Amino acid sequence: MKDLLAEWKRYITEATEPPAKCSYGSEYDKVVEPEYTALDVKQAIACYRGKKIGNGVDFAQFLTRMCDVESKYNPHARNGQFLGAFQAGQDFYGEEEDNAINPYESAKILYDFYAKALPSLYSSNQFITDVIKKYGEPAFIYLVHQQGRTGAAKIGYAAIGKEKELRKKVLDKETLDKMKNQNNTEINSVLNDPAATNQQKADKFITYFKDKYGF
Repeated sequence: MKDLLAEWKRYITEATEPPAKCSYGSEYDKVVEPEYTALDVKQAIACYRGKKIGNGVDFAQFLTRMCDVESKYNPHARNGQFLGAFQAGQDFYGEEEDNAINPYESAKILYDFYAKALPSLYSSNQFITDVIKKYGEPAFIYLVHQQGRTGAAKIGYAAIGKEKELRKKVLDKETLDKMKNQNNTEINSVLNDPAATNQQKADKFITYFKDKYGF
């Protein structure tokens, strides 16, 4: 009788427990589309405590810094093409906006991307190590998040005086225009200054976000 009661209790417990949020992609999550909240964002971040990207950057802390400044943990935050609590760009979420708005899926996409992309980015660009030494790895990873791998490498090289090492030997207009698209008055005052060198422009750009996020 005791065994039967114990089995029944275990059945009731398993039947009423919610699915593990860290393993997004279950049939439950595909059928039920919840209205995501700040609590979901914090739970999604908690799934990555202790997970490292790059040379040891804590991914949960990195996401927390972004949320503190950009979205205030609002999973429905929208800034042009950048969506969700982690402000993922369309390169990350494709045609499925829910991939950005769903904090569990968005965190997973970003983590998988950085886990694969950063090692190859570092190994194929010999001066990235110098960029990281000067500005810190979290600041550089954020630059990748915002400007993409190629853009981040170009801006980083220019910022440490290695602009001539770039394929075009110069921080090109396309990259500068993308930097200006942040529509930040403080940054653009330097980017639009004809007397400022590209090294000064790139340094201002990285330093602004490094200070803003406390990286």
